[in-house]
Amino acid sequence: AWFDVAPSGRLWSVWWNNVNDHSEIWYSDDDGDTWTLSYDRGVGFASVDNIAVDRGNSNNLVAATRDDVGQAAPCGISTDGGATWTLKTPLGGAINICDTWLRWGRDGRLLGQIIGIFGGGDSHIFASDDGGDSWASKYSTGHTEDHGEIIQCGPPASALFYSYWNHAAAAGSDHIERSQDNGETWESMTLPSGPDWTA
Repeated sequence: AWFDVAPSGRLWSVWWNNVNDHSEIWYSDDDGDTWTLSYDRGVGFASVDNIAVDRGNSNNLVAATRDDVGQAAPCGISTDGGATWTLKTPLGGAINICDTWLRWGRDGRLLGQIIGIFGGGDSHIFASDDGGDSWASKYSTGHTEDHGEIIQCGPPASALFYSYWNHAAAAGSDHIERSQDNGETWESMTLPSGPDWTA
């Protein structure tokens, strides 16, 4: 999400600063009254898409970025509560993306959901077991999507995740996938008929 809350209560946010054209990561320890800059991604990047805090460890953070042409850029990893950041391997290489959603799984696993767009191929869920140095695709929709998100359910050590996909025009239907093994395998869930899931 663009916002996340650490177990310590610290608020985290990512945004694009349209004054200096920089993508930045900020945090607040007073419920949003004041904010402190943690990381400045610099110019030439369309956005810092997403930030996620490890629900079991407030020091572990991950943030996804993309460049000006919409391709996945290196994700940022911090294991010291945002004091320092290390750039890691981009999810999906040169896939043109609309959104990237990241989550910390159980046992230090990172999960990332990439929403592919026109000219960019499929949408995927990736997993990394080495702190973001390498990523393996665990699920592909086989086509582009409009939007989506991946969430962890249950306690911090839970291996249960849900992934929502909002379909792109003429490229499939809305769907939800579930993983009960820390993102290793995914199964499709049945959506009730009738509601407009694109709203």
